[in-house]
Amino acid sequence: MFGVNVSPFLLSATIKYHIEKYREQYPAATEMLDTCLYVDDVISGAENISQALKLSKNADTIMKSASMTLRKWNSNNQTLMRTWKGEGLEIHPRHSEDSSQIPLSKVLGIPWNVVHDYFTIDVKGLMELDTSKPVTKRVVFQSAGKIYDPVGFLSPYTIRLQCLLQELWLRKLAWDDELPPEICAIWSQWWFIHNCRTRTAKIKGPLTSQEVSHAENWLIHSLHEREFPEEMRKLLAGKGRRSDLSYIAEQLGERVNLTSKIL
Repeated sequence: MFGVNVSPFLLSATIKYHIEKYREQYPAATEMLDTCLYVDDVISGAENISQALKLSKNADTIMKSASMTLRKWNSNNQTLMRTWKGEGLEIHPRHSEDSSQIPLSKVLGIPWNVVHDYFTIDVKGLMELDTSKPVTKRVVFQSAGKIYDPVGFLSPYTIRLQCLLQELWLRKLAWDDELPPEICAIWSQWWFIHNCRTRTAKIKGPLTSQEVSHAENWLIHSLHEREFPEEMRKLLAGKGRRSDLSYIAEQLGERVNLTSKIL
C-alpha cells in the first residue's frame, strides 16, 4: 500500500512474520534478515566466502517464498561476486575492476567503494560556512545538519558538537545570539580540525603529517590563550619571565598529550 503512512510498518511487520517460519531451518539467515534489514536494504557481512554464499542463498530462498526477490547483491570480494552470478543471484552492475570506472554504491546513503572497501563521508558542506559572520546557535545547528553519518563513523569527531549543542540549550541562548567567547572557542577548535586545509587547497585524501602538525599546534596555542591569557600576553609582549614559561609547560603537559591523542 504505497503512499499510506503505515506502509513502512506493515512492510516490516510482514517480513518479520514471514521469516519467523524459517528460524529453525535457516537460523543465521533469519537472524540476518531480522536484524540487518533497513526498509528494503539488507546490510550484513561474513567471515569468509563460503559463509557469505550460504547466508545469501538461504536469505534469497526465504524471501523468494514470499515472492520478494533480493536483487543487486554487492560485495568487495570479486570471487564472491562471480560465485553469486554463477548461482543465478542478480548482482550489482559493475563495469570493471578499475575503481575509477565503477560508480560508488551506497549503504544507508553513505558512498561505498566496493573495490577498495572503504566508506566516504561527505563533509564538504562545512567548508561553505561563512566564518566572517558572528557564530550563533543557528550556525552551530547548521554545522550539525551538514554531516550525514547514520552509522556513527564520525562519532569521535561529532560528539564534541553534540555536547556543544547541549550546552547551548542549557544556556537558553536565542537562535541569533552570538556565542559567548568560551563557547565560541570550543566551536572554532572543532571546526578548525576539519578545515585545516584552505578552501582553495587542491589536495584531497587523508591529512598529511604536516597538516596534522599544523592543526595540533593551532589547538595547543588556542588552549594556551584560553587557560593562561595573562601569561601568554606577557610572553608575546616579551615581558614574560622564565618562571611563567615553566609554569605553563608544567600545567599543560598532560593536556598537550591529550590533544595529540585526540588528533
